[in-house]
Amino acid sequence: MFRKAIFSLIIAVLMFSAAPHVRAKDSVAFPPESELTNPKWAREGYATLADPFVKQTRYLLALDVDWSRGQINGQARVLYVNNTPDALTMMAFRLFPNHPIPAAYGDVYTASKPRMIIQSVQVNGADTPWTTPDKYRTLLTVNLPTTLQIGEQTEITISYTVNYSAPTDSLDVREAFPMAAVYDQGTWRDDIVTKSLDYVFSETALFAVTLRTVRDVSLYCTGSITQTAVDGDSVTYSISTGPVRDFVFLLTKGWGFLAGKSVPVPIDVRYRGSEALAQEMAEIAAESMSFFDKTIGIYPYAHLTFLVLSYPTGGEEYPTLLFNDNARDISYRRFITAHEMAHQWFYGVAGNDIARHAWLDESLAQIGMYLFYRDHYGTVVAEQEWKSILTWSTRLKGKARPIDTAVENFTDFSDYMTHTYGLGAVFMRDLAEKIGYDKFTAGLAAYYKAAYFKVGTPMQFFDAMQAQTTLSLKALFCQRMGYPCTS
Repeated sequence: MFRKAIFSLIIAVLMFSAAPHVRAKDSVAFPPESELTNPKWAREGYATLADPFVKQTRYLLALDVDWSRGQINGQARVLYVNNTPDALTMMAFRLFPNHPIPAAYGDVYTASKPRMIIQSVQVNGADTPWTTPDKYRTLLTVNLPTTLQIGEQTEITISYTVNYSAPTDSLDVREAFPMAAVYDQGTWRDDIVTKSLDYVFSETALFAVTLRTVRDVSLYCTGSITQTAVDGDSVTYSISTGPVRDFVFLLTKGWGFLAGKSVPVPIDVRYRGSEALAQEMAEIAAESMSFFDKTIGIYPYAHLTFLVLSYPTGGEEYPTLLFNDNARDISYRRFITAHEMAHQWFYGVAGNDIARHAWLDESLAQIGMYLFYRDHYGTVVAEQEWKSILTWSTRLKGKARPIDTAVENFTDFSDYMTHTYGLGAVFMRDLAEKIGYDKFTAGLAAYYKAAYFKVGTPMQFFDAMQAQTTLSLKALFCQRMGYPCTS
């Protein structure tokens, strides 16, 4: 019996020794703070634009992406600077993966199954109480152990997971991190926006990201990839964004790739479907980028990623990253490409409050597209496209609202589109014809400069336009926009 036990023990030891050693997978490390100012994000000569944001809230993200399951294990190290006018005893973050999908998308995520789950929160290395108080769990509130005075910095580390559906050929990831909520007049903004396609209201910040995933997929993201390290079947990317209002990424498998024109910066084209349509839309992207760069203001980033695919809502914009629909006719493909490109200026750099002043990016993208048409295709094509814009404005039912109406105060998505895409664009053209197109374009450039990397306001837009003319624009703005109406 004893000899049999010894023999079994020897066999077990030999079997264990012969088995291959499997090393536990290391966790993804945070990027160093120096990566926040890595100049690779910037167009040549513009890297110093990041310098002021070193004194503002910054994000260091470590993301481990399980491609097969569509799951992200995340760590966020948020260097939060209190640039509010108040001393703070608590902090708030938005968990936008849990935001209900607007009805216009045709789908809604329920409160009972959030995508983003918080696991732990630390403030300056110590565990701290936190809660997700709203029914959708889009708001994370964090108690601060000591009052954070104006101008002071604290470090908040958050561990979490984000769950998506298992991908086939792409994993589309939006705001997969806790985003500092906007502090506005003594409260943290927790808007739930369901009557438009956009719902993320954010402020410009620096992001540095370490992202690990499998080797056989391609990564496209906000910002620039600064380093790539392969380890067996996985690959780890280092990413620096420069000053941006959001961080998103897309992983693809089997998509086509085209190197677009480098005017004024390189455009990388990733497409699903027809290569010919992707090439056609890439040409429009380069031409419209060149126009806006020349007439509105410098595009400050090192490159742009242009994604071409069948996209039910037409398109979507993020800093340095555009989604564009290739499933419709040439007229629409021209429109959606130029419209989304204009968003790189109005939304991407010149930010705005999309919940309360959505026209400050959508109406400006519409008129920007029209101005590009006039310049590039001529008045015949421009006027033909203008008829499409009028189809939005002619949907008006009843009396028009002020264009500067908060999104949730519209009746529904159609009402929002009628005013923001239709009547807002009509107002812009009427304004251009009142003061002259050259002065109007100069006003757009002045507003872009005033709102550069900031949250632009309606009054900044009014001031930029009024400065171009001796005509009083106050009554026109009051009647159509709803401001400024006081004497």
